[in-house]
Amino acid sequence: MSANEKGDIDAALQHLQRAVAINPKMTKAHFAIGTIADLWCGMDGDRCGLAIQEYKKTLELEPSNEEALRNLAYSIYRVEGPGKDEAESYYRKALGLGTNDPEVLCSVAAIDAQRSWVDVGLAKIALKLPTGKALIDSPSCHEVRDRNLVRVEEGIALLTRALQIRSNSTDLSGFMSWLYTDRAELQCHNRPAYKADRNAARKWDRMRKEIWKRKADNYGFVKCPPPPPPMLGNE
Repeated sequence: MSANEKGDIDAALQHLQRAVAINPKMTKAHFAIGTIADLWCGMDGDRCGLAIQEYKKTLELEPSNEEALRNLAYSIYRVEGPGKDEAESYYRKALGLGTNDPEVLCSVAAIDAQRSWVDVGLAKIALKLPTGKALIDSPSCHEVRDRNLVRVEEGIALLTRALQIRSNSTDLSGFMSWLYTDRAELQCHNRPAYKADRNAARKWDRMRKEIWKRKADNYGFVKCPPPPPPMLGNE
């Protein structure tokens, strides 16, 4: 049994760090250090930094390492939050490799949802829209739509691909609900389309709840950024 399997994380890291000190081009060792540090990132900020450092070193040696790209992006997101472009850039590099990894597809969709949700929310605040008033009838709707529709539709397309692989995922169904909620706000002066997207959002949310109740998410946790909070008061 290895030091890591025994729970001796420090010993495992020291062993791997000695290995890369001897041979700095040991890609697998750099990736293993990043992976171990990543496991403890939430409890130790220094471990987060180590994980990011070692994933970046892995990518210097193997730029097309999809798993390192995905893990690096997620680690950066956890440390810096959704407002930073660096995490998204690494997710998109993984996406550019033609991946069908549901976690990468979900992560790009999650960032799309976050960015569009924030922009729509700020627009509604700037317009001083009352609670319960949708953006679709406002004079600024088309401007906000132009900034966000491509992102939202990309997210829906990516989640559609991911759901073909993990159909019983509460995470993926939940994000699909968020993106249809976002898109509803962008259906400028088109009340039927707004209602259709709101209904689609409710349908995906019901599916998420049904999967949760059945405990049918056999694929486990999807490692992607958390969704934004709901838009309160939409019609």
